[in-house]
Amino acid sequence: DGAGTDASVVAGIEWAAAQGAHLISMSLGSPVPSIAMQEAIRHAVASGIFVICAAGNNGADDSVEYPGHWSETIAVAAVDRHGRVAKFSSRGPEVAIAAPGEDVLSTYLDHGYAKLSSTSMATPFVTGVIALMLAKHCKQGGHTRIIHVGDLREHLARTAVDVSSLVT
Repeated sequence: DGAGTDASVVAGIEWAAAQGAHLISMSLGSPVPSIAMQEAIRHAVASGIFVICAAGNNGADDSVEYPGHWSETIAVAAVDRHGRVAKFSSRGPEVAIAAPGEDVLSTYLDHGYAKLSSTSMATPFVTGVIALMLAKHCKQGGHTRIIHVGDLREHLARTAVDVSSLVT
């Protein structure tokens, strides 16, 4: 039904960390912080895992939801088909990057498909790109080491295209 508990999310983070995950993608959010979730994320990040989170769908400035609000994560906003920040996308200084999030074809209930619009749709795009970046820079000896979330933020900022300059 699209809902869950903090405890189940924490259990998922802990399980992924125990399995040796390199990335955790979280297409979820809440306006209310969870101390247990933040601690689980901090533990995962301390063990070398990058946590990529949807920014939220509030549509207002300074409205990035948790867990994307925390500095340990990479918060992902959504852009529309014209490269503009989507009207529904949360915005704020916590956002590291944006990706397509409007009318994205996705799997859906009862073995179906649907076009969905949210920062949860944008987050997997970014997670996939980060997986490729990590494969290059951590495993194949890329020129720029990506070890900490700060390194990742910096690399994303250097390599992303500011689509606002391309929109006419």
